[in-house]
Amino acid sequence: MTQATDNPDLPPLDALRWEVRQRLTLLETSLLLSGRVNTVALTSRFGISRAQASKDLALYQKLRPRNLVYDRFLKNYVITDRFEPLLVRDTSAEILALLRADLHGEGPLISLAAGMPAVEVLEPVARRIDPQILLPVCRAIYAGEKLRLSYQSLDGDEPHEIVLTPHTLVYNGFRWHVRGYSERKEQFRDYLLARMRSTPAAAGLGERFAADDTLWQTWVTVRMVPHPKLPPNQAAVVADDFGMTGGELTVELRAPLVPYYTRLMRIGGGDTEMDPRFRQIVLANKDEVLPFVTF
Repeated sequence: MTQATDNPDLPPLDALRWEVRQRLTLLETSLLLSGRVNTVALTSRFGISRAQASKDLALYQKLRPRNLVYDRFLKNYVITDRFEPLLVRDTSAEILALLRADLHGEGPLISLAAGMPAVEVLEPVARRIDPQILLPVCRAIYAGEKLRLSYQSLDGDEPHEIVLTPHTLVYNGFRWHVRGYSERKEQFRDYLLARMRSTPAAAGLGERFAADDTLWQTWVTVRMVPHPKLPPNQAAVVADDFGMTGGELTVELRAPLVPYYTRLMRIGGGDTEMDPRFRQIVLANKDEVLPFVTF
């Protein structure tokens, strides 16, 4: 949620054009990261005129005048010690996401900020997804259509044909899959995009959608706490590291996503018996969650 502006005479943030809000958001992020911003950076990043860049800076200064001042020696607008975010909702999370996008020089901040911190990011090996598979799946979700395709599961030697009505794309932290209704299995299932072996072909209008997916419409609360064998001071550090409130972190998930999440967070059955040095958090409500962990 964005903060209220300091000037009640100006229109609310939601009334600003989308492209203006985007420019102001990156302007604010640059100000946070490098402590300064100028019109040259705005013109080079957005392809706008110097006059428009000056208008953006002037508008931001009117919306939050205490956040920046013009330094005539540096010829930059610089951050003040009274800075309060206006557009960046979760400062750390959003800035880290932008830094990650900027790692290869293709993100939104490279040409804005005067100086970026050094950043290195480890990524899991990317699974290749053929656009000729991804795009028909996306279009079928939008149109509510069935797809006919060849799918290679690890249960069989050869690919087999499936008729699928997809309703949601899911990234589970490592791979992309699609959730949808299988005509062959007569149930909603998950299918990895990387295992689709033929270009999906339209097979008519679907009949079962997300609203019919009972498991998808079921929400599960996942509660995580520091490992009970950690000393109190170390448990407090872990709780702070994971942003826990009252020593607990709670996440609401759709039931089919629970197995992926427990695997991603490395929590579940037997986690309390593991060495707390290597398993710092554990699943607190196993009886409620583990019935949904199907693999």
